[in-house]
Amino acid sequence: MRITNRMVVNNNINNMTDAMDKLYDLQKQSATHKKYLKASDNPSNNASVLTLKSALQTSQVYEATAQSTKDWMDATDFALQQAGDITQRAISAVMRGLSDTSGADTRKTIAEEIDGMIKEAMDVANTKHLDRYIFSGFTTNTVPFTMGTDPADPTKDMAIYKTGLPQDFQAIRRDIGPGETITVNIDGKTTFEHMINTLIKTRDALKDNNTTELRVQAAQLDISLDEVTLATTINGSRIRALEAAQDRISESNKEIKALISQKEEANMAEVTAELANQENIYQTVITISSRTQSMVNLFESLG
Repeated sequence: MRITNRMVVNNNINNMTDAMDKLYDLQKQSATHKKYLKASDNPSNNASVLTLKSALQTSQVYEATAQSTKDWMDATDFALQQAGDITQRAISAVMRGLSDTSGADTRKTIAEEIDGMIKEAMDVANTKHLDRYIFSGFTTNTVPFTMGTDPADPTKDMAIYKTGLPQDFQAIRRDIGPGETITVNIDGKTTFEHMINTLIKTRDALKDNNTTELRVQAAQLDISLDEVTLATTINGSRIRALEAAQDRISESNKEIKALISQKEEANMAEVTAELANQENIYQTVITISSRTQSMVNLFESLG
């Protein structure tokens, strides 16, 4: 077959175009750090990347939920620690009130201390996190405790839990992983109602200088402390379980990101080496094409 001048020129153009395209692709990889510039470059790989990214997005939703749950539980833990501290202080105050050296005036002074503790306990029981009451069950926009009067004795104060609303414990549960849920909240009624009302009865016994009633309430304060301690323990065990779940989610996300990176990210050391090699090839193609073209021109002149 006779090789014409036009065939030589076209071949030079094709060689330079191919070399330029490869160089362009490598330059794009170097600039974007991406292994494939278009999904069509490797459809199978792109499908795997999309699946992994979907899994990562789902996992990140779990991660965000777990963190917001952890923040709620931390707020609960702080409130319960305060409740425990109040109850212990009240027990110590009652022991002073029951001392043989304490008289009516001393007990009235201690009653004022307990009155301050009642106000503290109400504040703690009505703790908010992100403008939501943490001890109010599902009705997080409703204040859990208000101060009312004892139906048995209207002259006496009484802490009332969510007037007119469900009194049973309402467990708030959140998904923190595939098939994994956790209870977020603590039973506010069980934890605080007995405690606050015992503080009220303790204060009144001190004001009335009624040591017999004071001994009864001292025993009830011990029960209240046990209830607060139990709630603290339950919440603490949930926090530990949640932290373990967070660690698993974090490790899973790292693995997914690593897989995405392997499939998407170009090996920059290899790309740099290939780019330098392709630049040399491109220059060589230009040089050879230039020489070939010169020879064609020479033959045309001689012809």
